[in-house]
Amino acid sequence: MILTFKNISKLTFLILSASIAFTSCKKDNNKSVIPTSKIDTATIVVNGNYGNPALSPNAFGTRYVNISTGAQDSVGTVSYDLLFTSNNNANVAPAAGFTLKYLITTTALAKITSTDYNSSSAQTVTTWGQNSSATTTPNGWWNYNATTHAIVPVPNMVFFLSDGTHIYAFACTSILGQGSATSNRGVYYFLRSIIK
Repeated sequence: MILTFKNISKLTFLILSASIAFTSCKKDNNKSVIPTSKIDTATIVVNGNYGNPALSPNAFGTRYVNISTGAQDSVGTVSYDLLFTSNNNANVAPAAGFTLKYLITTTALAKITSTDYNSSSAQTVTTWGQNSSATTTPNGWWNYNATTHAIVPVPNMVFFLSDGTHIYAFACTSILGQGSATSNRGVYYFLRSIIK
């Protein structure tokens, strides 16, 4: 009887030890969890207004976009913080009370922090459209290839939008053109992250 009790005690001790070891390993795995500020990462799709480019850039009107929710319209009734204007709504500008910056970096968007926003390399912009610079310092956020007529985002460009309290980082991942020669629009895909 004493021998059986000792065996049960040893078995109980082994099970308890294994349980503690397993639980400890599980906790260690949780140390690599992405910080809360990086969990809210989303794709925002900006659907430009249809317009006839032969008429003028004004034919496309303005897209009013909320970078936080992705809500948008062409009359400004949504709560917005970005404006997309000109041909194919391809020029981006901050709404009143917001600051728009960009940074050329190879850092992944999920690793961008407020330190990057405050970096002396981060440039403040007002209205930002086609890049016509052949240097490593762009003067726009998208490139146009006159031979293939392809429009692509400037590589490694991250935008920052701030209202003085919150900071969003976003980067264009792809650009599509939709429609015909007489009625078309731009569609812009951005990956967005809340960094503060």
